[in-house]
Amino acid sequence: MKTKNASSAAGLVRAVATAVFASCAFAAPAAAPFAPGEKTIPNSQGSRTNPAGDEIAVTSKCLRFNGEPAVPVMGEMHYARVPENEWRGYVRKMKAGGLDIVAAYVFWIHHEEFEGKFDFSGRRDIRKFLQICRDEGMKVVLRIGPWCHGECVYGGFPGWLVSRRGVRLRTTDPRYMECVGRWWRRLFREVDGFLWKQGGPVIGVQIENESAGPWSYLKALKDLCREAGFDVPFYTRTGWPRMKGPAAEFGELLPLFGNYTDGFWDRNFSQPSPGDYLKAFEFSKTRVSSQIATEMLPQSSTDDKATAEYPYFTCELGGGMTSSYHRRIRISPMDTYTMALVKLGSGSNLLGYYMYAGGTNPNRPEEGVFFNEHRASRYTNGNDLPPFSYEFLAPISEFGETTASWELLKPLHKFCANFGPDFALADAEVESRTDSRRGPFRFHNEYVRTKSEDKIPYIFPQNWKTRLGTVKSATAQPVEWRGDTLVMMKIPGIEPKVEFEGAPFKVEFIDFPARTEPDKRIVAEVKTVKTKEAAPPREIKRRGRARMPMQPSEADWDGAAVWEVELPDGTPRNTVLEAEYLGDVARVYVDGVPVADDFFKGRPLRCALWRIPKGKTTIRILPWSDSPLIYVQPPFRPKEKGAAVKKCVLVDAGNPADGSSR
Repeated sequence: MKTKNASSAAGLVRAVATAVFASCAFAAPAAAPFAPGEKTIPNSQGSRTNPAGDEIAVTSKCLRFNGEPAVPVMGEMHYARVPENEWRGYVRKMKAGGLDIVAAYVFWIHHEEFEGKFDFSGRRDIRKFLQICRDEGMKVVLRIGPWCHGECVYGGFPGWLVSRRGVRLRTTDPRYMECVGRWWRRLFREVDGFLWKQGGPVIGVQIENESAGPWSYLKALKDLCREAGFDVPFYTRTGWPRMKGPAAEFGELLPLFGNYTDGFWDRNFSQPSPGDYLKAFEFSKTRVSSQIATEMLPQSSTDDKATAEYPYFTCELGGGMTSSYHRRIRISPMDTYTMALVKLGSGSNLLGYYMYAGGTNPNRPEEGVFFNEHRASRYTNGNDLPPFSYEFLAPISEFGETTASWELLKPLHKFCANFGPDFALADAEVESRTDSRRGPFRFHNEYVRTKSEDKIPYIFPQNWKTRLGTVKSATAQPVEWRGDTLVMMKIPGIEPKVEFEGAPFKVEFIDFPARTEPDKRIVAEVKTVKTKEAAPPREIKRRGRARMPMQPSEADWDGAAVWEVELPDGTPRNTVLEAEYLGDVARVYVDGVPVADDFFKGRPLRCALWRIPKGKTTIRILPWSDSPLIYVQPPFRPKEKGAAVKKCVLVDAGNPADGSSR
């Protein structure tokens, strides 16, 4: 396999296998023959070949790039939740973390907030975003809805559409479909020129999201999508919930799956990881999850009959988790890493993370315009999400910093890029909840969130025929080739050994990455001066059909305690303001206008200075009242009541625009 630059038009197989990590300087093998039972998905998928002759084909086992089976990695990033001058930095970090594909919701409301007035400027310039992805060698799957959810107000529907009387949304109602068609045709004008068949990065399109159908609705949307011009190698849908009525026509839309290790949506105020969430750490032959949107969607613990005829792809493995007002969650890097490893061992041939990169809603607070899901917004699951922050505790933070999750996942992604062809065609042999095998690799896990967090999952080879010889067994995890050296990762608590069958070859051992966040580079401590005491804590009540507590209204913020932030003279703008605090919720204001927020969960209130205007900076905090209606994950629940700023610092963020930050 010859090393190539992934930004060339050489095709995704070379990008996946070589340029992502530039580690495999050896001749490419001939295209692998089909495995027993492997079939090509019908040609209801779109154009598979780009102008350079590179082909993406979907089979019942995997994606094949120029005939070679592969296990690519995909991660979600929402371009409109990130300033456009930072897109390149985000994409570069995604690529450096081992991703091959960026997935992105296209929120209709972000582009046509007012009927007939389309906005593709600034952070909504999807054409510029696709250009950057092409430049950086990153493939793209667009999730175009028309309903997306993504914790966006109305699930991404424009308000004018939601308020239109007599129009039955998410159905084949001709009035609704006419609006969708007009929107998609306008969207395609921005995407045109960036499809795979045109030499661009767009290789797939997701239709709708978390829709139970009926199939006639999803098929009508796909036809409308293709009529608008979206001709791509494959089309997808979420494999949950179970389809109502007649089954989907085979091959029209690939079902993609997901899993989460906890959910902000759960109507639970006390228990960590309720319901079936811990099943995310168990090897299983079942693809569908019973852990997604449990408060709204019908759940299933068994796959549809046709599922096994499709490749096992995922689009929503929780790269972390955001918090709702009623449920404040702290997903750890090991939670995400373990779930991804377990999915590979269970048969997945596409790791797709939601989210891989956090962001901030593109609000206009001075106009009272907020784009977050909230209890009063229709066509969502009725949760209160932070108005500004879409921090998902993901591998890349809300402000573009790489995290411990990014470091942990990178060796696993290298494993997929370098050795995916060795197991992509192998069915998962699930032996137990803790053990599985795929081809020459044994997968083992005893780590379970909140239960056994001292355990380290691993992948060990057995009777593995490599290009340089056979590894009979090993107690270290393969990562990549560096020339003729096999790089393997040591698993804490296990002595690394390699037993060869025949002549040995060179092996290099690397350490398992740190499982906690690295120390922050503090630029300066910041003085805060309290200028106003908080009003008595508001009474938190259950309201609405779901009987859930509601987050503070804008009027409630008038009763917050206020601290003036005294930024040092010459404060660099490439820093993040961090305030450790006590309270229920907190915000940063500039000249009286809110710019950042946080629901307390034991982490600092954070605000990127380069994203906000200069001016009088204040912090407002509504006091913590220890309401039993608010869940804060142990052991982070406050033991004291009130509101306080405990410490305020500036943290170096590097250069967010070019990807050089930590």
